[in-house]
Amino acid sequence: GLFLEEKIKKDGINLDEYVKNLCQKSTNFSLKNAYLINFLLENKIAASITIEKMGTIITFNTNEYFNSYSDAKKRLYKKINEINGIAKEVGIYNVFVGICTKTFLFVIPEYLESFDADTFLRANYEIILSMYQNDGFDDPIINYLSINDKLYQKYYDLVNLAMKIIFMSSTDDITNKKINA
Repeated sequence: GLFLEEKIKKDGINLDEYVKNLCQKSTNFSLKNAYLINFLLENKIAASITIEKMGTIITFNTNEYFNSYSDAKKRLYKKINEINGIAKEVGIYNVFVGICTKTFLFVIPEYLESFDADTFLRANYEIILSMYQNDGFDDPIINYLSINDKLYQKYYDLVNLAMKIIFMSSTDDITNKKINA
């Protein structure tokens, strides 16, 4: 660590650029991940980071976003685009997104570079949509704003179910994992 810092100082290299270039050249996914996480935290884009078996979960406190229905939707998509933009810059193309009450969750799978984000999003969205349609919910992404604890737990169970289906990891018990929201 120190040696690298000294070298960078001596040669007048921009650390941010150096790490970014290193990530783009590297086939080491963990290194790319480490850069992205560091960038998100330093720039106050991420509130907290949790390392899980299936990936890195980056949470964003969004209390201030919930001024109105349409405002929340607008800001949600803006945040998703922002993260995906940052991820692509360092060569990570498989950030997928789940949304729960008061928090955005971005999960970067650690061990699967060719992970298909769309598959997860579609499964996640459709399961939740079909569940809430009966209760008069028509847009789950927005209705997370008003979900109470009981519904949140149901939602979280469904997300875990979707993850199990996609990762085909029936051996791992991930249904009991909770994320602070």
